[in-house]
Amino acid sequence: MNRVFYYSGYRLTIFHWAKNRFIASYAFNPDEEGMIDFYDYLCTTDNYPARILVDVIEESFAIEKIPHVGYADRLAIVKRLVEKRNRESTDYSYFKVVGRETSGRKDDNVLLSVMTNPGLLEPWLKQIEKAGIAISGIWSLPLITEKLIAKMGLTSGNVLLVSQQVPSNLRQSFFQNGQFKISRSAGINLYEAPLGEYIVEEAEQSARYLSNHRFIGFDERINVHVICNEKDESSIKSKCSDTPLLTYHYHYVGEIEEVVGCDDIHEEYCNGLFSSLCKDELITRSHYGPKNLFKFYYQQLLENTLRAVSIMAAIISIILGISFIADTSSIKDEITILDKNTNAMELAYKSQLQQLEPELKKSEPMMSSVLLYEKILESKNIAPQNFIAEASKILTSIGMNDITITEIKWGRSQAVPKSPVRRGAKNKDVEINYSQNVEIKHKVNLTGYVHGASRDKKAAAKKIRLIQNAFSKDKQFEQVNIVEMSLDLRPEKYVEDESGSGHVSASEDAKDGMFELEMLMKGQSI
Repeated sequence: MNRVFYYSGYRLTIFHWAKNRFIASYAFNPDEEGMIDFYDYLCTTDNYPARILVDVIEESFAIEKIPHVGYADRLAIVKRLVEKRNRESTDYSYFKVVGRETSGRKDDNVLLSVMTNPGLLEPWLKQIEKAGIAISGIWSLPLITEKLIAKMGLTSGNVLLVSQQVPSNLRQSFFQNGQFKISRSAGINLYEAPLGEYIVEEAEQSARYLSNHRFIGFDERINVHVICNEKDESSIKSKCSDTPLLTYHYHYVGEIEEVVGCDDIHEEYCNGLFSSLCKDELITRSHYGPKNLFKFYYQQLLENTLRAVSIMAAIISIILGISFIADTSSIKDEITILDKNTNAMELAYKSQLQQLEPELKKSEPMMSSVLLYEKILESKNIAPQNFIAEASKILTSIGMNDITITEIKWGRSQAVPKSPVRRGAKNKDVEINYSQNVEIKHKVNLTGYVHGASRDKKAAAKKIRLIQNAFSKDKQFEQVNIVEMSLDLRPEKYVEDESGSGHVSASEDAKDGMFELEMLMKGQSI
């Protein structure tokens, strides 16, 4: 499922696709009732990642000359340019290198786009964050128009594309040889004048602007391509006449939808057309938005990755389990014979055949094999993917930026009577005895380390305790213990040199916050 939130500066329209086929669209007004309906929609639909497409008047475009430097320095220069003009738009700016000067310092020509009033999106973003919806990026409609020009085959000469996404706005985007240069949006009122008059006026105004800013020469011709409804074509043509500098061409919305591959939308305007282009954009980098806006999307990516790993682990375990069950099923008859032989040996022992006692002791492992097989049949569907999915949620909730998980070991644990253990010695794994009527549970050993523990051991110890507490509070875990924690804050861990200054033991510091948690899962294993 794909969905695009198209925002025109006033109303928000949502387009839904499934397998590249259009499903439905929903529109919400920015009043109190519209915001309530929008929040209800977010809470009652599946949390598929959404893309935001903006088409607002408050968006500026300019070609800037900056020194030819590395990527990091270029980022810093562009950031200073944006902050100098509008500090609030730092996270709502985008740039790309579109060329380089051939003389002088050979500076880079950078296309810089800035959303000058990001506060327009704030009411909608608050509802999205409140509902916990994953946002994968914010795209600018004029910038993705470059792909539409390529699909229409308008990749040579001067092209001014005129489109109408909503009734109250007219968008003009200028391209040279298929490369985006600038775009502007103008408000219109169709009750005061017909659409054709607005198109002529805006096209002539755009031509003057392009000439004055030296995008084109004063005598260069511009091909004006108008995307309109079939019903509006005659009234537009009656107002738009070719001039020595402007030549008009007309395209129906339905024809362009067919070119793009979204002819099942049947929208009156071009908002659905551009939303279809937005849904096909790569997610590697969107145009606008602060990083914290995409936190739910990154969390979904992490969960999906861990879920895929768990599925692979489950498939492998199922394959191994099927192989093992196939082997054990082939000895069902032998198990029945072993049961009969065991009973016969017990009767023989009761008939004063004590001399066979060493042989009779072999019946215990035979019984253990029988019980193991039965328990395997009962719990053959158990796999560790539940733990991996739950652990990913727990670790994401407490923050993984300063910890690294190095190993997850899956095993079983059987309760046995406690025996004295020498101080400082590690707990050894106890061999599982399936013949005993003692409960066996899943056991997980989680190993990792905290970054920067050598600099702040108390903070590292606090982080490890936080991880332990987070797992302890989860209803799926019965017992969570810290098996090993290479953070010892006792005074004797410090030694003094001849001058009396303290030093941390190098071997202790090298462990850098290593820890190991051992936890038992609720529910019985085989």
